[in-house]
Amino acid sequence: MNRRNLLSPVLIVAVAWITGCDEEPVRVYQAPKETRRADTAVAPSAIAAVDDGKSGEADLEWTLPEGWRQQPNTSAMRYATFAVGEGAECTVVALGPDAADILANVNRWRAQMGLPPTTEQALPASIAQIKIADSVATLVDLQAADGGARMLACIIPRGGRVWFFKLTGDSKIVEPQKRAFGGLIASLKFVNAATPAVPRASGEENPQAARPTGMPVAIETWSAPPSWRLDPSPKAPRLAAFQLGQGNETAEVTLIAFPGNAGGPLENINRWRGQVGLPPVSDLSQQPLEKINIDADAAVLLDLTGPDTQPPDKQRMVVILLARGDQSWFFKMMGSGKLVSDEKARFEAFVRSIRFKG
Repeated sequence: MNRRNLLSPVLIVAVAWITGCDEEPVRVYQAPKETRRADTAVAPSAIAAVDDGKSGEADLEWTLPEGWRQQPNTSAMRYATFAVGEGAECTVVALGPDAADILANVNRWRAQMGLPPTTEQALPASIAQIKIADSVATLVDLQAADGGARMLACIIPRGGRVWFFKLTGDSKIVEPQKRAFGGLIASLKFVNAATPAVPRASGEENPQAARPTGMPVAIETWSAPPSWRLDPSPKAPRLAAFQLGQGNETAEVTLIAFPGNAGGPLENINRWRGQVGLPPVSDLSQQPLEKINIDADAAVLLDLTGPDTQPPDKQRMVVILLARGDQSWFFKMMGSGKLVSDEKARFEAFVRSIRFKG
C-alpha cells in the first residue's frame, strides 16, 4: 500500500484531531527570530551525520502550549522533554529514515499500551495524516487496554530524519491536553531547511582526498566486498551506505552512530523487529544475540527474519550494535532474505575489518 495515498481520506479527520471538533482552532503565534518569545523553542542542533560534521537538517522551532514546562533530557536520544499537567510527559526524538515505517511504530506503541497489533489493512482506521510544512505528519491516538494510560503521537519524516512527538500519561491528564498537543504540532517550523554542503578541498590540502567518497571520517580503514556499491553521499543520519544486488534481490548495508545509548538495546531491537514484521519482545533474553568483536571492542549481532506470513523471499535483517566511547554504532544489512543470507558472512567480515581513528 502506498501510505501517501492515505492523506486525502483522512485529511478531515486530521484537521479535527488538531483543532478539536466543536471549539475554535488553536491559534499559534510564531515569532520572528529577532523577537522570539520565551515560549517559542528551538530544538537542539541535529546530530552530525556527514563527513564534514555538519547536518543537512534544519533546526526545529515550535510554540510551547500554555502550562507545559521544558525539562532536562533524561536520554541522549531526546531533542526535548516537556512536563505536561500532573504526571504526563511529551518527548521529541529524531531517528534515521529506517524508523519511518508507520505500521511498525504503531504496533510497537500498541504493545506498550497492552493492545494487540494492527494490520496493514486496518492501519488507516488507527491514524490520521495532515500536512506540516511540506511533510506528511501521521497522528496516532492510543488508549491502554485497561483504560488507564493514553498516548498521543506524531511521526514526521523530513529529509534524512524521522521526528517523533509523543505525549504519554494517565488518560485523565492526556485527554484535556489533546488540543494543546495538536497546537504544538501545528506550530512546527523547520528553519534554514537547506544547509549547503561545505566544498571539499582537493589534493594534499584535503586529508580525505585518498579516501573513498562516502567513508565516514571517524573510520580509518575498512575492507568492503568489491561487489558492494558505496553511496558517495548517504542520507543523514547514515554515515555510510552500500547497495547490494539488483532486480528483485536487493539489500542495503548502513552505518549509523548516535550519542549515548540511542534509546537502549530493547527499544532499538523492537523497532527492528517491527521493520521485518515480527512482534516486540518484553525482555532482551527473548531475542537471541551473538557476540562479535570490532576493532578490539565487544559488540552484539542479531539476525531477524520476517514471519511465515510474508512472501517466499522474506525480508531479513542482520544488525550489529557497538557501544564505543560515548556513541552507539549500528551496522545493518537489510533486504531480500536470500541475498542477505548469501551476504551475511561478507557483512560480518566487513564489520570486523573496520578500524576507527584514535
